[in-house]
Amino acid sequence: ADLTSLGKVKAVVERAVSEDTVFDLVINNAGVMALAEYSETDDGFETQIHVDYVAPVVLLRGLLDKKRVAPTGRIVIVSSIAQLHLSSMGGYSVDRINWRNKEAYNKWQSYCMAKGIVSMYAAYLGRRLAQEGSGITVNSVHPGAIMTNLQFDLPLEELIQFGWLGPDGEPHPRFKTVEQGASTTIYAAVHDEMEGVTGCYLENCRVTPKGKAAAPDAPPYLSFGVSDYVLDEALQDELVRVTDEKLAPHGARASM
Repeated sequence: ADLTSLGKVKAVVERAVSEDTVFDLVINNAGVMALAEYSETDDGFETQIHVDYVAPVVLLRGLLDKKRVAPTGRIVIVSSIAQLHLSSMGGYSVDRINWRNKEAYNKWQSYCMAKGIVSMYAAYLGRRLAQEGSGITVNSVHPGAIMTNLQFDLPLEELIQFGWLGPDGEPHPRFKTVEQGASTTIYAAVHDEMEGVTGCYLENCRVTPKGKAAAPDAPPYLSFGVSDYVLDEALQDELVRVTDEKLAPHGARASM
């Protein structure tokens, strides 16, 4: 589906209903990063917030409302280490989400915020489904640093400045291959160790404890951790209330 259009996202749900499709697994993997120029979708949201957060929320709530996820299905939301980087940009506050403000736009702040709040929503959804006695699990994952077309809007100079590319144009050795980057998503999606595990953030094929690295014995560049705000239930509930307000004009909601 075109994730810049809520109408097309909703059409995916309606197609699943019309074809009587029930999903054992749902992976929200699509996203955009650090778009150089401010833009808005036709639904009136800043593009990164829309594609990386609003669209997955509308899709998942629609599938759940229409009972299109199997009773023991798994939902995996691809997040990013960007949820940690938000702390260097003023930190998280629901008031700092740039839903639609060209003057306040910062490409990295918008991306980090989008990945932070989609991780919060994964934790919220996993918690609420568990409270309702559902067997559906929801987790978010950091796939790692991978050189893909996600970086399409970043100039070569910026990639070199960040150390992502060397002067020869080759990725830094710490970057994963696409297959390695997919491993945590696959682990969350199908591994027996993840049966019944919900509302968590994962990296490097393991659950990340709150405020701690995923693997204390791993090299720093392989283990990063999850920000406290991501797993804060009060902040999750506040985020969902505000998201409901933003989605109401579009006939959608985030809350359970």
